[in-house]
Amino acid sequence: MCASLVTCACCVRRVDWAEFEAGYSGLADYGFLALTDIASVEDAKALFQAMDDNGGGIVLLDEWCAYLKATEVAASTPMGFLLNMDEEGGVGKQQTLPPVFTL
Repeated sequence: MCASLVTCACCVRRVDWAEFEAGYSGLADYGFLALTDIASVEDAKALFQAMDDNGGGIVLLDEWCAYLKATEVAASTPMGFLLNMDEEGGVGKQQTLPPVFTL
């Protein structure tokens, strides 16, 4: 845990466009479908805006997670199956998934 939770990027749990732009090229290796086909800055910007569901210019951790989950569930991937286990009939809190943006 960091000494300053207010200023430390690792503890704030959000990413702004400048941070996303600087690091999007390394996201494909994480194995999430939504992150695999980011071929340009324009694609990265469109994905960032799709994740930023309230248009605040910052993608919060809950927005990030909900978007990745929605993409995997919509594509019926094995990861989507696991992530969707908290929906109806599962053991977790039910969520309304955001719409999925395709590049």
